[in-house]
Amino acid sequence: MKIRIPFLLGLLLSSLALITANAATQKEQIAIDLAIVLNGGMEPEQLVALLIEQKPELAEDIFLSVTQAHPEKATTIAQAAISAAPIKQQDQLLLSAINLGIDPTGVATATAAGVPNKAPNKDNGLE
Repeated sequence: MKIRIPFLLGLLLSSLALITANAATQKEQIAIDLAIVLNGGMEPEQLVALLIEQKPELAEDIFLSVTQAHPEKATTIAQAAISAAPIKQQDQLLLSAINLGIDPTGVATATAAGVPNKAPNKDNGLE
């Protein structure tokens, strides 16, 4: 029996209560980890984007968990996470990526002022 992963992820994540401090509760972290484990066929970049779209307030926790599960793809996971995250969380994701040792020049494009803007992707024409 094949279960559709996006449906299962939505069901798992939508059943969790809202949080107050943008940090995953134990139940939310378990749901994130379970979603990662249950997903064997989806690329980690797609997974991080899907999970962030469903629970944007948990963007940093989702990014860190997916990166921990797939460290060999940390840069592309960071790009996908930053692109999928709400604008107000993109700076925090960039800082998290830097803290993990990811080269910020591979994740964010500098503006004329030298301030990180958005991760390059085909949707925003920066790729």
